[in-house]
Amino acid sequence: MKAHEETLRRQVTALNVPVTEVVIFKLLCDATQDALDSIRKDFVLNSATGDGLLRLSWGTSHDDPKAIIMFVDWRRIQDHWRFWQQPEFETVFACITKWFEPGPPVVHHYVFDPPGLIEAEFVRVLVWDNGVASTPTDVIGRVCEKDMDVGLIRAGFAVDPGAVTRCCALLGYHSEETARTHKFTRKEHTHLVSPEFINGSAWSKGRG
Repeated sequence: MKAHEETLRRQVTALNVPVTEVVIFKLLCDATQDALDSIRKDFVLNSATGDGLLRLSWGTSHDDPKAIIMFVDWRRIQDHWRFWQQPEFETVFACITKWFEPGPPVVHHYVFDPPGLIEAEFVRVLVWDNGVASTPTDVIGRVCEKDMDVGLIRAGFAVDPGAVTRCCALLGYHSEETARTHKFTRKEHTHLVSPEFINGSAWSKGRG
């Protein structure tokens, strides 16, 4: 994880612009209530203390109960770097080491247009290597027909070193039925999440 941080820190192509961090971790154990409570307390809530963090949401995948998904809007990528130096990050790192599979995590910072994560009751996240960098419109076209409310779609490419062809699409839905019936193309990482929003979002489940 520390080595991964140093790789991310070498990013210089998107400084001083809003980025959305998308995190996909796999649990070492089953998603017990004790595990989820610990992850929320030590990983999620401590992460939410980062200066420059605008919004954060997280949840378990409905497609893979061992997958934990987190979305973080940063004012700029340098704010995330600074968070790594805060005392709270030590607790975050200890939680990652305790609960999640070892090895490089699926963590990248994306520039979305418009910027920011989606606020919806259900969010489908798709992450893959596109092979070439293109446009957000092209990314959306590779996962679904463009028949959704534009406010419920985000797409963009990563700005991290060696990952500029990695892309992410977020599709938001107001019900699980709509999410399940909407036609889409699965990608390398595909998860449906019912996220809890931290920092006073209108969609917060009342626990933030």
